[in-house]
Amino acid sequence: MGPAERRRRQREMKAEAINEIVMTTMIRELESTKNGNARCEVDSFTVVEQLYVIIVQNGSMHSCNCADFMLNKIACKHMYLLDHLHRSIIIYEESAYVLDLAPYTISTQVNNEEAKIRNNASFDDIMDKLASILATCCVSRPANVSEAEFNELSNHVDSIAYIVKMTAASCY
Repeated sequence: MGPAERRRRQREMKAEAINEIVMTTMIRELESTKNGNARCEVDSFTVVEQLYVIIVQNGSMHSCNCADFMLNKIACKHMYLLDHLHRSIIIYEESAYVLDLAPYTISTQVNNEEAKIRNNASFDDIMDKLASILATCCVSRPANVSEAEFNELSNHVDSIAYIVKMTAASCY
């Protein structure tokens, strides 16, 4: 067993050590859509009142906002914990996720099919996509992107979320 496999196994063992009853109290599904997308909150193993968010897309874990995942880009103990409680969700694999923005293409010309997709996108779907984009940028941020630039992107995402929410509210 090499060092990488040893570290992976240590993360998995930490999750396995959690009692199943306790496990159910540590994980909360915040939002879920019919297409297998979800956001789950997982309590920290060590810090009281610290929560981490795991993004699930198309039935596969995409990201966690814990430092371990963001630095190492491998499945963290929070993902292993979610895996033990929800075996149907596929655990994160470094090469398994490809960011799919196809339904949310940016174009000045919109054909009828794209218009239908956009009009049928729910607020939750859009928010999931925004959260996913932000998490992807955070996890695989190029070295030439500074912390300030990333924070600016985060603020833009928050602004877009607010605009989408206000627009959706005015439509009903």
